[in-house]
Amino acid sequence: MKRIITIMIVVAAALSCATATAQIHFGVRGGLTLNNIKFRDWGDVRDEFNNRIGFNVGVSLEVGIPVTGLSVEAALLYNHRSVELDNTASGYLRRDLLTLPVYAKFSLLRGSIVSPYVFTGPEFSFLISDKWDKWNNQFASFTTAWHFGVGIEIVKHVQVSLAYGLGMSKSVKQAWYDRDSHVTDGTDRFWNIGVGYIF
Repeated sequence: MKRIITIMIVVAAALSCATATAQIHFGVRGGLTLNNIKFRDWGDVRDEFNNRIGFNVGVSLEVGIPVTGLSVEAALLYNHRSVELDNTASGYLRRDLLTLPVYAKFSLLRGSIVSPYVFTGPEFSFLISDKWDKWNNQFASFTTAWHFGVGIEIVKHVQVSLAYGLGMSKSVKQAWYDRDSHVTDGTDRFWNIGVGYIF
């Protein structure tokens, strides 16, 4: 019992020290997103959805652990995403989302003029509004995705990144075309080019 208490005290003290010495940075960020949706099955139109460019903008908070090069970044973003259906009944899927990505980051050459980094983590998205021309649909009000990315930090303030987002839950719960009996569901796939400034 004494050993367990001692371990708990040491861990609590270490966490307190880490919090006290953590480097906290606020920032602003935005970017362009190349969006698509991977549908499970939809007959002849399964592969006829084209990438379209959307955008995101918002604020971020980064908490770094000194010396280690490790940090955690969270952001709150407004996200506009759309895809295009390219066939005789062309239409557009448009969504406005409030997204919360949370990344674990590892930086090389931290504090240098140019510092590369890698990051990964989940994204949680809340649907604000949607529109899908010429289609009946049922969108998910809450979705999750996982990001994998690389980036560089320039002069300790400017960050440029490239990330791939892989949907982990259905963004389109149910969709079908007016004249077709095919019904399906789909998940997000997207690339994001981001630019941020941390203070």
